[in-house]
Amino acid sequence: MKTIYTYATPRPFGNFSMPVPAQNSCMREYASNNNYKYSLPFLELMYDNCYAQLFRVIHNMPSNSSFLCYSIHMLPLYDNLKLSKIIKLFTKKNISLHFILEGKIVSSGDEILHFKNFKIISDQIDNDEVIIYE
Repeated sequence: MKTIYTYATPRPFGNFSMPVPAQNSCMREYASNNNYKYSLPFLELMYDNCYAQLFRVIHNMPSNSSFLCYSIHMLPLYDNLKLSKIIKLFTKKNISLHFILEGKIVSSGDEILHFKNFKIISDQIDNDEVIIYE
């Protein structure tokens, strides 16, 4: 049984704020339902725009493994430099990314960027107010 490496954050992500124990519970269930050995999550620091534990988990993961977090919004989607470094690391190590909230698994840098752009656009559409003029 392959191990799935997990990552959680106590900070809000996207339009969500979810307690770490709830993220942990969802990830444990995901691992169980998908025949993965569960590993306790690397827990990010509270500081805004801090991704130290995210980089740590990626560096500690073996090649050809799987990464799990609750949402793609836990990645630095709006920081192109950090996102680029993360994508390079995932791609170099051939790591697949699993996102529970979005129900998506991506396995290449191109897929991550495509999915990132899709999520940003769809989130903007979902958050825009619709004004009807009479």
